[in-house]
Amino acid sequence: MSIFAIEKFEAVRKDGKVSFYKLYENGECLLDKFYNEIQFHEKSLSDYKSILATMDYMAETNVLLPKQKFNSIKERGKVMGYEFKKNDLRIYCIKPMTNVVILFGGYKKNQKRDIKRMQAITKEIDEIIDDLITIKR
Repeated sequence: MSIFAIEKFEAVRKDGKVSFYKLYENGECLLDKFYNEIQFHEKSLSDYKSILATMDYMAETNVLLPKQKFNSIKERGKVMGYEFKKNDLRIYCIKPMTNVVILFGGYKKNQKRDIKRMQAITKEIDEIIDDLITIKR
């Protein structure tokens, strides 16, 4: 069983209506790992920055975003998570209440594999996520 922790996501505004957190699994932030893979690819980095701007907007307004930017991922009709998207780039997250916990990033071509990964992580943290967020406040 993995050990999970969360930390405020410093790249997104902190004084908004929605709080953003990064998930750590066994001491490693999966989003940071993804960023390190894309930071030298100009197109991917540009898309990543666009997604951060979308996150800033969501943090500030808590407005429902269009599916082209923020899409729900459903399993048997039930929302299990969300993806921020820009072109081929995806950032997977869950959204308990007025919080967003970013799980990891990926590419559209790996979406089926990444959704299975999201399911596994979500299943593991489902019972503890509210406790993790409460502790961080």
